[in-house]
Amino acid sequence: MQKNTKLGVALTAIGAGAALVAAEASEHGAMTVAVAGGILTGAFTALGTTTLVIGWATRRPAARDGEA
Repeated sequence: MQKNTKLGVALTAIGAGAALVAAEASEHGAMTVAVAGGILTGAFTALGTTTLVIGWATRRPAARDGEA
């Protein structure tokens, strides 16, 4: 689960960064960059969220002392 959590957080952060780029580009009239940023925002945010959910769903309970 640790790997999934770190990967999910990283992908979601990249999605947030792409959203900032898209917003800034749209303010300056660069529509091609704004559209590409919007697509990247959706893709990375969806991948990050999916990775977090899969990590949460497949986590294993912590092993207790004396149990195999």
